[in-house]
Amino acid sequence: MRQVKLRVANAVHTAMVYVMALSGLAVTARLGELPGLQTYLSQLFELDILPSLVRDGVGKPEARRFFTEWMGRLELPLDHSTFFVSQNAVAKVTERLVPTIASNGGKGSSSSAPPS
Repeated sequence: MRQVKLRVANAVHTAMVYVMALSGLAVTARLGELPGLQTYLSQLFELDILPSLVRDGVGKPEARRFFTEWMGRLELPLDHSTFFVSQNAVAKVTERLVPTIASNGGKGSSSSAPPS
């Protein structure tokens, strides 16, 4: 379960706070103010995080259930500083993002990265 939390909740949170901070949204409670961000997070989950979890033995229903619960939590009016979370995320990138990146390495071009 810890693996699912780190690779779903923390990866999604990490991805969103950088976009929010750079967009001038100082707290995570303002997530809904950035058009397209929730869609991006859903695509990030479906195209990058979920496939890597499945490859590493986590069931799709469990991963999707956790993602849905986490997205619901993001709608709560919690005023986490996007700048603080961004700084903190850098220190934890190895456990939050590297396992997903490593699992997806060499698995084709299916990802949530925008086309170049």
